[in-house]
Amino acid sequence: MSDPVRLAEDKALRDAARCLLDSDIARVKAALAERSIPARAIDRATDGAVDVLEQVSEAAARHKGVIAAAIGALALWLARNPLLAMLDDRDPEDSTSPHAEEPTDEQP
Repeated sequence: MSDPVRLAEDKALRDAARCLLDSDIARVKAALAERSIPARAIDRATDGAVDVLEQVSEAAARHKGVIAAAIGALALWLARNPLLAMLDDRDPEDSTSPHAEEPTDEQP
């Protein structure tokens, strides 16, 4: 092949590749104009959260007893102070009680 023919073929290939690249860039710009990058990130995170929620709900359905025990333990822990106060048999005014508070030398 002669150099002018090869040069014409190379230019044609270059022009075709440039046209393809321009169309790809235009398509990406149009896609980004529809939804911004943060909106896409939020959508992706939301989809991931929905998947996790589905997996957790399936696991909870399979292990109802464990979930009930954990909720009961949490309720007892949150109510520990009132429950311990009900169980405490100390009388702060009775000085003969073995659980009576010891007097301190501190002034109020």
